[in-house]
Amino acid sequence: MRTATTTPTRQGENDPTPVNFAPNPQIGLAKRNVKTELLPSGAAQVTFEFNLENLGNVNLSNIQITDDLAAAFPGHLRTDGNEHHER
Repeated sequence: MRTATTTPTRQGENDPTPVNFAPNPQIGLAKRNVKTELLPSGAAQVTFEFNLENLGNVNLSNIQITDDLAAAFPGHLRTDGNEHHER
């Protein structure tokens, strides 16, 4: 690491410069298939992983992820609690 030291030559040259950033909340979300297991019944048990990242410049709180596969694929999924199985 290099450090440089300067001596101001003009009045006000060493004064702090105020910088303001506008709040910019942004979220990044990725979903990936971790494992697909074929069951003896012919159905498949699929495990997903979610990666959530704060891409903005403000703190985020109370974030919830809902992935309702039954709503996305009506008639094709059977839901047991928090697990989803293909029919």
